[in-house]
Amino acid sequence: MTYELLSNRTFELSNRIMDLYGVLLKNNEMELSARLLKYGLSIRKHAETAWASTTHMDFTEAISTASEMSVQTRYWLKLIQMKHPLSTECDTCVELLNNVINMLNYIISHNEQYHFQLQYQSN
Repeated sequence: MTYELLSNRTFELSNRIMDLYGVLLKNNEMELSARLLKYGLSIRKHAETAWASTTHMDFTEAISTASEMSVQTRYWLKLIQMKHPLSTECDTCVELLNNVINMLNYIISHNEQYHFQLQYQSN
């Protein structure tokens, strides 16, 4: 698994979350839309921060935070699914998010390997 794959998936997820945010705003779902946007977009931010880190500790902290934000985002998406069961856009986001969570969990479990790749790429 490479940085590019995670980057592409988190970018796609961010775009879909912004689309869903717009739909939620049109349905006057202010609280749900705000939470979804906050947590959903922070996944990519923390993943990018991890790849830009220069120390193993910074990498671990950022990738762990991306994972935490992913779980929070899934919570908000599940609430949206319960309230708006016909939202196919939400279903797509959950599927994509589950894939991102699996990728992040894999990276966390192979932390030393990814930090080594990170150091190698920066040289």
